[in-house]
Formats: sequence, C-alpha cells, structure tokens
Amino acid sequence: MAPAVAFAPCTRAAAAAGSRRAAAAPGRAHWRELVPHRDDVKLDGIDAFAEALVLSERADGLERLHVLSYPESGTDRLLTMDDPAYSTWIAENLEFATDRFRFGYTSLVTPTTAYDETFTDARRTLINRLEQLEIPGPRKK
Repeated sequence: MAPAVAFAPCTRAAAAAGSRRAAAAPGRAHWRELVPHRDDVKLDGIDAFAEALVLSERADGLERLHVLSYPESGTDRLLTMDDPAYSTWIAENLEFATDRFRFGYTSLVTPTTAYDETFTDARRTLINRLEQLEIPGPRKK
C-alpha cells in the first residue's frame, strides 16, 4: 500500500495567521490526512479552492468528480451524472476564492458540455454545449 500524501490548502487570512507556525514546524508530524488512500479508487487530480477540494477520480471504470469541503463543513459528495457511461473532467478554474467550480461532461448521447456547480448546495448551471453536427447519408428508422 502506498503511503498517503496529505496537504492542507487554506485561505489567505488563515495562511497569513498560520504561516509562522507552519514555517516553524513543517514536518510530517504536523500534517493531517485529508484524502485517505482507497484501493478501489484512483485519484487522477485535485483542484483546490478556498472552501473545497474537487477530486478527479476513477472508480468502477468511470471518471467521477468528488467535492470535499475544506475546512470540514460537512460537504462530501460525488457528482451525479445522467448517463450510465460518460466522461467528465475538472475544467479550467482560475478563481481560488469562489463558491462554484466548472467541469466538463460528455457521453454517447450528450455533446461536450460545460457546467458550473456550487459547492454548498450543488446547483448546476449549463454554461455551454457544443452543437451536434448532423451526419449526412441515409438513416435507418
């Protein structure tokens, strides 16, 4: 089993208040685990925000997004998707102090789509959907 790697993102105010403590004691003894190792889940990436982490994971053959609040305020949820087989990813999120994040989604029946979702109440907003091009030629009905 691989050792767990832990890190702690924090707000600028918390960083300013705690930076002297962290600089004085940066060793492993002062780390705490935020994302424990799971044998059945591959962690592909993490986006850190002021209030949450968004984990890009793979489990049961599917990509999935996992929202984990930071500091711990109770939010720990997997994003639900409409289709049984799909691809999803964390999009480019340039704002650290925000109440929402952007992600992409596509499936065999859904064109590439961008959504914003809020951290606290999981409100999802459609931002953009690529047009589906019609394939010329005869079709069976």
